[in-house]
Amino acid sequence: MPYKKCVTTIDGCSPMKVFEYLASGTHILSPRFESLYEVLKDFEGVTSYESEDKERFILEIDKILTGLKVSNSYKRDDKLALYSWPRRAKLFIDIFSKAS
Repeated sequence: MPYKKCVTTIDGCSPMKVFEYLASGTHILSPRFESLYEVLKDFEGVTSYESEDKERFILEIDKILTGLKVSNSYKRDDKLALYSWPRRAKLFIDIFSKAS
């Protein structure tokens, strides 16, 4: 995910691609942005880098391509369920039910 700081909405976004990447079970290389870190911090197989550090980005890609072990996707499934649409819908319903 080679996002840069110049993307004006990066600090408040919730990129759906992150969940697709997590579901794939492959290693993820992500820039260190709070909006991404909030989700990615709890998963194995994720490497963060400073978004403007091109050398580190290249180094980390090289490490991944030369055999860095990646977590199995089944280990991610339980954590990914925390971000599922049914769970999120239930949270909203619970919030609105309490407000009524």
